[in-house]
Amino acid sequence: MPGFSGDLSQPSDVVVKPLRSAFDTRAADAATPCMNDPDAWFPDRFDDHGSDESSEADAPQVQRIETQRVQREIRRAASLCGSCFFKVNCAINALEAGDEYGIHAGVLVEPTPARLRKSRARLAEVIATEVIDSGRAPHRLAVLVEDRPDMEALIAEAGSRVRAEREKARPATRARKSA
Repeated sequence: MPGFSGDLSQPSDVVVKPLRSAFDTRAADAATPCMNDPDAWFPDRFDDHGSDESSEADAPQVQRIETQRVQREIRRAASLCGSCFFKVNCAINALEAGDEYGIHAGVLVEPTPARLRKSRARLAEVIATEVIDSGRAPHRLAVLVEDRPDMEALIAEAGSRVRAEREKARPATRARKSA
């Protein structure tokens, strides 16, 4: 076999390359944005960063400034997820683990029931978009759906929403091209 030395103690490209194409092992080879600054993906939205010396009259302004700072940090972290190779797996991880806090796959997950439902729906849309665009489902998704039938319905609904949004956008795009 070309490229294989017969020495099983050292992996060869003949063995490793097919495995890399079959499994997403890039996490071991490349850093995701969240690996550089993990705290940025778990913003402390309720931390009191105000000074003890500020007067009560300044409190609303200090709170507004702090809220804007946190919102900028959340947008920055979420935007870095957009081009991350691990985005779909991150969404699967968050749904599988039932995460209730943090930024996962570019989606801010918050612990209140209504926001949590919306966040999980958005995570499912990340997964559904990948399945629709690539025409294949990641193996981990198949395992998740097999273990948790509720996830199959969540992702199927997300797929319907993604398709409907794309259909709605098509006529507008066609009208612009013909004008």
